[in-house]
Amino acid sequence: SATADNSGSVSASGGQDQTIGIESSGYVGSTVTNSGWVSASSSAGTAIGVQAEAIYHGDTTVQNGGTIQTSGYDLAFGIKASGGNSSTVENSGYVSASAGAVESAGAYGASNSSSYLSYLNNYASGTIRATAQTLYGTALAVGTYLQGGSGVTLQNDGAISAGASSYYGDALAYAAVAEGSYGTGQIINGGDINATASAGAGASSRAVGALAATSAASIVNYANITAMATANHGGSSSVVGARVAGANSAIYNHGDLNASASAIYGTADATGADIYASDTATFYNAGDIAANAVSNGAVTVTGANSVGLYNSYATNTGTISATGTGGQATALGMLHESYYAAYTTNDGSVSVAAVGILAPYGQFEAVATGIYNYSVHSGPVIN
Repeated sequence: SATADNSGSVSASGGQDQTIGIESSGYVGSTVTNSGWVSASSSAGTAIGVQAEAIYHGDTTVQNGGTIQTSGYDLAFGIKASGGNSSTVENSGYVSASAGAVESAGAYGASNSSSYLSYLNNYASGTIRATAQTLYGTALAVGTYLQGGSGVTLQNDGAISAGASSYYGDALAYAAVAEGSYGTGQIINGGDINATASAGAGASSRAVGALAATSAASIVNYANITAMATANHGGSSSVVGARVAGANSAIYNHGDLNASASAIYGTADATGADIYASDTATFYNAGDIAANAVSNGAVTVTGANSVGLYNSYATNTGTISATGTGGQATALGMLHESYYAAYTTNDGSVSVAAVGILAPYGQFEAVATGIYNYSVHSGPVIN
């Protein structure tokens, strides 16, 4: 097992190749603890602040209570951890990764992967951020990325953000991502999660606040999740506040969930909560969900979308709003579908507005639907 403990100052700078501030690599395990300051920069390559790896098996742990800052050209990682049995990242300090290139660039605030179990805990005092910028190519920013074979858990009580921008190219921003091959994958948020993407003329931007994808995927939000995307002339923007996908998928919102998309003479698509399940989908909202899209072209807005092949349950006791303004505007408050059984219960407020403006093709068109519930076999709506 390899162990590294830093309470001082570490600075590394390089050129075209990979630059690493602290690296800990063990055959059966690895641990890095940082309460100091770590900086890594690369003028023409990859920069990694802290890298910890269990090469064969065992556990990997990264604990940061200090500051980790990286600046790379085409790729940057604040923390990069991988383990055989399990991998854990705990942050109560500050982690920042930025990448800027003429062509493609990617930045990851914290990346954590394991063959079996992967955990990330960002405490109330913790901040993890990723920023990517390009001139022509694709800019990708990921605040936190977790991957595990049998179980993935992301707990956030601090601040996680991802910002991607491109002057002429595409921009992709994912603030919090939890993916697994099988088992459970969950994101529990008690802090702030924010994703922003900005694309150039004729390009596309995409922002996702929180994404969980595995066999049993869930997102529980007690605080704030926000996603925002913009696109220049003729471009397209797409945003999702929270998205889950798996055999059994669920979103439980008790806080604020916001999605906002805009484009100039292009298309804009915004969804507050999005659920897909090949078996059972569950949606519950006791907080506030707001989706908004604006464009001179076509816009589509959905407050909450829930699709479960066998069963789908949707309950709203809070507030859901969907507002679309465009040449062709389609707005849906709650969209709920299942082949076998779809059950929708509304004890809260659902408000929808679709506003048509003069489109480039010279037409006004606006369609608004409060609740749409569909099932081949059974689909009651209780309001």
